[in-house]
Amino acid sequence: MKIVFFGSSTFSLPILEKLHKHDSVIAVITTPDEKRGRGQKEGSTPVKQWATKNKLQCLTPEKLSTPDFLNSFSALHSELLVVASYGKLLPKSLLSIPSKGSLNVHPSLLPQYRGAAPIQWAILNGDTVTGVSIMRPIAKMDAGDVLLQKSVGIGADENAEELSRRLALLGADLTLESIQILEQNPSPKFHVQDDRLATFAPKINKEDGFFSWKDSASSIHRKVRAFLPWPVAHTQFQGNLLRIFRSRVGDISGSPVEEGKIIKVDKDNGFLIQTGEGSLWVLEVQLAGKKVINGFQFLIGQRLKEGDKL
Repeated sequence: MKIVFFGSSTFSLPILEKLHKHDSVIAVITTPDEKRGRGQKEGSTPVKQWATKNKLQCLTPEKLSTPDFLNSFSALHSELLVVASYGKLLPKSLLSIPSKGSLNVHPSLLPQYRGAAPIQWAILNGDTVTGVSIMRPIAKMDAGDVLLQKSVGIGADENAEELSRRLALLGADLTLESIQILEQNPSPKFHVQDDRLATFAPKINKEDGFFSWKDSASSIHRKVRAFLPWPVAHTQFQGNLLRIFRSRVGDISGSPVEEGKIIKVDKDNGFLIQTGEGSLWVLEVQLAGKKVINGFQFLIGQRLKEGDKL
């Protein structure tokens, strides 16, 4: 089957790789180059980098609804459009072109978590189960009919980067399975989403990563997990930004001391800190402008000890 793939992020890559290996990807569409990173250098998406390396035709339109792009897309004579973490809504005029329709790979159990950040919001909300849905994209965000869906558990300490990798691999398998269904049955059964059950996962902002030691240990830990690799959970320490890369909820549940005080120090586990509710092991941190280090090294460098307050 002749496939055109739409994607931009690292989540897209395992799906694109598997499609390219097992089917016929004739072109890749991704978002335009933009300034990225601290140096704000012009950079391309991971999908464009992969397509260039593998000598696949790659288009980077600013808009998908222009006559020029629609004509270029039509000239590809694609049978199927597959989209995974592209970053923009696809217009109806585009979705109607492929002869066998379109599929969207979405990392949630739709209609839960429609939107840009389903993985992060599942972790932030303390969910223990999520999954991947293969649906028919429509002009309304993530509201199309679902062909396949599979659930997976979320680990208690699993972060968004780790979970995203697992869901992308699952999404790749489900995409191949969906293509096989389309090849065997030109009119497969899609299931209509119940809009009354829909929840939403809006785009994450940098400010969302901020926390206070007055927050509960569980909520801080969820932010640490949800916001890796970006924007990374962070707080203030002596007027500087302190990022927390890895943590674990502690076993001290009472509030014997003021929040922000160091309860225990361990060379292998960093330090245990009192929060507004419960305690939290801080395992890996980064002070602004410095490298990522373990919690114990941070205390040594800042001359902090048990009983001190951050």
